[in-house]
Amino acid sequence: MIRNWIDKIIGNWERKLLPVNRIEIDAKKILRNFDEAKKRSGMEIWPVLKANAYGGGLEQVTKILKTRKYRYAVVDSYYEALRIWRVSRQKILLIGPLQPSNYSKINWKRVTLMVSDISQIWDLITLGKKVKIHLKINTGMNRQGIEIGELSEALKVIAGSEHVELEGLMSHLADTEDSEWTKSQEEKFVEAIDIVKRTGFKPKYYHLAASGGIGKVAIKELNAVRVGIDLYKGAIRLVSKMVKVRQVAVGERISYSGTYKFKKESWVGVVPVGYYEGLDRRLSNRGLVKYNGEFCPMVGNICMNMCLVNFGEIKPNLYDEVEVIGQSNQNSIEEMAKIMGTIPYEVMAKLSSSIRREII
Repeated sequence: MIRNWIDKIIGNWERKLLPVNRIEIDAKKILRNFDEAKKRSGMEIWPVLKANAYGGGLEQVTKILKTRKYRYAVVDSYYEALRIWRVSRQKILLIGPLQPSNYSKINWKRVTLMVSDISQIWDLITLGKKVKIHLKINTGMNRQGIEIGELSEALKVIAGSEHVELEGLMSHLADTEDSEWTKSQEEKFVEAIDIVKRTGFKPKYYHLAASGGIGKVAIKELNAVRVGIDLYKGAIRLVSKMVKVRQVAVGERISYSGTYKFKKESWVGVVPVGYYEGLDRRLSNRGLVKYNGEFCPMVGNICMNMCLVNFGEIKPNLYDEVEVIGQSNQNSIEEMAKIMGTIPYEVMAKLSSSIRREII
């Protein structure tokens, strides 16, 4: 009670302060992405909200999705479930690890657990409470999941318990661009389905595909899709303010290690977004920001809470808005990922939770 009161007071003060940085979440695009995934797949859509909704903002995205009906929000931790329950009573599919010592503290009426090891089943049986589980099968990614050869044993353990209910069977595709690998995973999942059915179980849900697998797997029993990255496409924008403007002479260097040397006199602006906020150092001297419709280069090494932008002959105004991440090719999440030599997931997930999220 006291904690909720303190959180409310802090929240009220935060809302009164104007932030220099903000992340905008486009509600219409989130909902459109949800609807398109449902249409393309023809199945139930379960939004993946782990990792702070892929950096978008867990509570904010949950609020946006209140206008849609779905069985589960997919999260990695019970902490994320608790955050969701601040704004919604949505049921949870928890796919991350839980220490068995915490099982007695979980609200099992609102949480279904992904199980990927027989020892987990025994621990849940020992708990003595009614628990719904989705059994994960290792079909070839070799990360999580029960092996096909262990499945019959796992099912016998479940069958011997009145507390553990097998509600779902699931797996995860490793690389939907590799058709042979995907086909192999499909075949193993079909084998798992056959074993489950022969044992007499009738799970309500079968799910294998995430965003990249929509339309690429064709198993008749499949009836749900865990949609992650596709839910957020085109919906996230990071905006900041100009907090310092100075003119730099020819030959001057800038930022740590002086990795950028000016060839002509230029106006430089300080933007308060650095690697703490999620702007990767690999974008140093390579990334672009958008100012007044024009793209300007980041110069020098990105700092912990700042980056520096070369505006050339244009003198920017103090506290003018600067778009750090947008939808244009030059400063999109996808383009940043290319520059960094990584994937869009990493760019999004690194966006600091300390940046205010606003639904637009």
